[in-house]
Amino acid sequence: MRNRTKEAFTLIELLVVIAIIGILASMLFPVFAQAREKARQTDCLSNMRQLGFAFQMYTSDQDGIYPAQDHLFIDPCSPPSFWLDKGYGVPDWRKSPFANWAQALFPYAKSAQVYVCKSNLGWTQGSNTLGDPLTYIYNGFAAEQTEAAIPNTSDYILLYDYRYKTSFAAANPMPNDKCSWAYYPNWAPHMNQFNCLYFDLHVKNKPDNAFKSAIWGLPPGNPFTF
Repeated sequence: MRNRTKEAFTLIELLVVIAIIGILASMLFPVFAQAREKARQTDCLSNMRQLGFAFQMYTSDQDGIYPAQDHLFIDPCSPPSFWLDKGYGVPDWRKSPFANWAQALFPYAKSAQVYVCKSNLGWTQGSNTLGDPLTYIYNGFAAEQTEAAIPNTSDYILLYDYRYKTSFAAANPMPNDKCSWAYYPNWAPHMNQFNCLYFDLHVKNKPDNAFKSAIWGLPPGNPFTF
């Protein structure tokens, strides 16, 4: 009776298989990450549409006037402060005694979840991490303006998203003729793109390098940067 030898992989064959799996994984992981980010970007756009409806209902009830934004700056030039009430120790937009866009829209938005983009990278410094976060930023030049004051509403941004969560109701830029703007490179949360809500309430992605040109209210030549 002939003995049958049991076949098995050699060490070299196992190493080759492991190497191939590693190469395939390195190729597929970025694809999976991009697909996941695209899904988050789509979810964020849905949030912005809901906030757009909230803006529409708010302005309809307020004779066409956009929400107020108190304390847009504290010390406007060292450096510009665009987190509402940060210097006043009120790190909670829901409970703030000062007017802010997010609080004004909440009766119409009805859910704190629509204020948050899932592509965020965690909390900003000084935020109340036990409160409701925000990842969207209001164009401060729109505060208490009438709808009629906005030219070419399909060209200019009313609200945009930010890569971090904050409990401060943020407005940026701000209507101050000296130091009203603050912009850092790489703020865009979606693969170098911002999700933007325009004044005519349509939403779309805006590349980081083309974002500043769509900010309404900035004076000519304003670099919108530190």
